[in-house]
Amino acid sequence: MTGYKFDKLAKRENKEYSFFFVKSNGEELANITKIIEDNNINPRINNNKFNLENIDEALQLVDTGHTNGKVVVEI
Repeated sequence: MTGYKFDKLAKRENKEYSFFFVKSNGEELANITKIIEDNNINPRINNNKFNLENIDEALQLVDTGHTNGKVVVEI
């Protein structure tokens, strides 16, 4: 069912996505690195700036499930 939810959302926003599962080892990490570099994949980073002093705000944002990209906490 999870795939269906993402399929529907991707179609509505005219986007593509894919899932893949990997083992935790150097060979798999090298394969993922090659895919990312070959396809010029860049993660979307949320514009908000967080540090340890306002980490609660970062966690609240993540908890909403409505972030526009990855939430980064600078240490």
